[in-house]
This record gives sequence, C-alpha cells and structure tokens, in this order.
Amino acid sequence: MSMRGRYKTRQRQIIMDHLRGCQGMDLTAHGIWASLQEKGVEVGKTTIYRALERLAEERFVMKVPSAEGNRARYRYVGERAAAASGKLVCLICSRAYPLECRKLETLTRHIQSDHQFEIDPRYTVLYGYCPGCAGQNKEDN
Repeated sequence: MSMRGRYKTRQRQIIMDHLRGCQGMDLTAHGIWASLQEKGVEVGKTTIYRALERLAEERFVMKVPSAEGNRARYRYVGERAAAASGKLVCLICSRAYPLECRKLETLTRHIQSDHQFEIDPRYTVLYGYCPGCAGQNKEDN
C-alpha cells in the first residue's frame, strides 16, 4: 500500500504533508485549502478534493461523512488504515475512530446472506457517542 506505484505530484505531496502535520485532527477539504492559503501555498480546491478522494481510496486517510450530509472530514491514518474495517463517529464532538472488529465481519456476512445486500465494510460508518460525550447525551434526553 505504498504511494510508490501512484503518480505523485508536488500538490499531492503538499496535501499529504499537511495531513501528517495534523495527525489526530479531522479536517475538511475547505479547511485544508484555507490553511494552505494562510501559509502562502497555492493549491486549488479541486486538486485538494481529488487528492483527498485518492488518499481515501488508498486508505492513507479516513474519510468520514457528516451525519447531516454536508462536508466530509478527513483524518490522516497512514498505513494502519489498511486494517480498519469501518468507522465510529461521535455525534457530539465529531471525533472519528477506526472500527476494527470481527463482529462487524459477522454482521456483514449476515446482511449479505439474509438480506442479499453486500456491504463494503471500508465505508461502514456508525454514529453514536464516544465515552467522553455519552454522559452529555443522557443529560440532553
């Protein structure tokens, strides 16, 4: 899963370097563009969107769609993303966590055999509340 086989551009490398520098943070394409603009780095928005989509396909970044359906967020995960089979996203703090669970594989097989629907676990996103925000959710209800 190396980037060696892919065509690397200077802009792609700039985007990858920016993502590495923001490890642990969820970023939008627009936010990346704005940060680069502040640093005086000219990279077009379309280039950023395309690079992020490729990096998500190659599993160097985790793409997390928002629960509301607006801007997706991206988080650099490097090589460890290859093992991740899904994502957990907190509805309060918006943090995303890789979901590596054998039970998800069991659920995927169940849905395919009993419901004739094939799930791609790499794109499975479960929304809920992380341990730090779970108490806040109970207080709101």
